[in-house]
Amino acid sequence: MDSGRVKIMGVDYAAPEPEALPEPTAVAPESGRGCGQCRACCSEIDVPELSKPAGVSCRHLTSSGCRQHAARPESCRSFTCTWLAGLGEPRERPDRSGVMVVAAPVVGDDRTVNVLLAVELKPGASRRVLTELLELAPVILVTKTQARVESVGGKFRSVPAGRSLAWVKPSPSSRASWLERFSSADQELVSRVFGVRVSLPCGFRANEKTS
Repeated sequence: MDSGRVKIMGVDYAAPEPEALPEPTAVAPESGRGCGQCRACCSEIDVPELSKPAGVSCRHLTSSGCRQHAARPESCRSFTCTWLAGLGEPRERPDRSGVMVVAAPVVGDDRTVNVLLAVELKPGASRRVLTELLELAPVILVTKTQARVESVGGKFRSVPAGRSLAWVKPSPSSRASWLERFSSADQELVSRVFGVRVSLPCGFRANEKTS
């Protein structure tokens, strides 16, 4: 993966310049925040350098943090969540709120669309923050699916645990300022990159793509 990009949930995003990012185990210079005991990104982001997929705890993660922090890969160094950057209340740290939010600029040939990727760490936790997030930008919600057994054509099959992506869009009456600038071309770009489309004007669930 090229320097200056970060991969989350299998999608490659542009990332801020490394010098502009807060040190994960230190205090963020602008927000005055530090990761503390939060380890959400250690399991929720892809780390290609370690062949670690999203949703799987890193093999270097211990109860006291990363055992390889000083030599951590660029994917880890270039990552920061919106809470660490200053968005939300101090009590809304990902491990406490149950939601990790990432600013994800989706880059096309002639446009860049800024969306928020809300990764649910605890089932149902995102319901408390969706309204606030939707005032800021379009939101792609990532929820965990449980392993299950389903019947297909009279035969049973096992379906492993995975991830479900849904595009949550505010209602037509929303006063979110980004709606005025959000064109059909913007919507098509986001739909193509994430593989999800909006079929409802509002609500917690939209068309989903399950992996």
